[in-house]
Amino acid sequence: MVDGSATTADNAGSPWPGSRVRPQAVRELEALLALLFPDTPLADCITVDDVLRLYRFSGLSVATLRAIEQSQRIVRARGDYAMLGVCEFHIGLIYFTWSDPRAAANQFLLARQSWTLAGDHPGKCLGHFAQGLALAEALHYEPAMLQYGRAERLLSQPPRHGPAATRHGALEEALRPLLLAAQAAARARLWPYEGSDPAAAGSADGANQTTGGATPP
Repeated sequence: MVDGSATTADNAGSPWPGSRVRPQAVRELEALLALLFPDTPLADCITVDDVLRLYRFSGLSVATLRAIEQSQRIVRARGDYAMLGVCEFHIGLIYFTWSDPRAAANQFLLARQSWTLAGDHPGKCLGHFAQGLALAEALHYEPAMLQYGRAERLLSQPPRHGPAATRHGALEEALRPLLLAAQAAARARLWPYEGSDPAAAGSADGANQTTGGATPP
């Protein structure tokens, strides 16, 4: 269901309620997905572009959700787990774009499960990373770190030879810096004083105690 008529540039500054500009995380995940599945046909997979083109006035409306369910049923009926993973991942990107990160995290989980059944090692790695980004967006930083750790472990276990090894190498080169940045951002949220001046941290704690724990305006 891909249509090139709707792009990020086309939707920037658009007055319509359903229009969105892709978040940076969504653009990065789209690029990683295209790296792993450059030739996958998307005729029956609903994508962010499709929603921007077909449902620009309503966003995630009842009609949009019905189209998502139809896309899932059509692709699931084929029994092609690699293709199904791509479809579920695109749906996750839709939810991520329309500010529903918890639904996006669930979709990335479904994508990873499909790629696991397909024996797709790089796909599993991407699924963990994407789920971590969505969980972090939903402010669930500890579960996000768990997913990042699993993605990191899979990156460190490349297939030995063949096309899978080539795909893994390309993914590792593109994903590694993004993964490190995501881990650092999550750590900063979990442990805000890590790496900062201990004296400054103590001063902040003392100020909170003086004010009864209330944060000054």
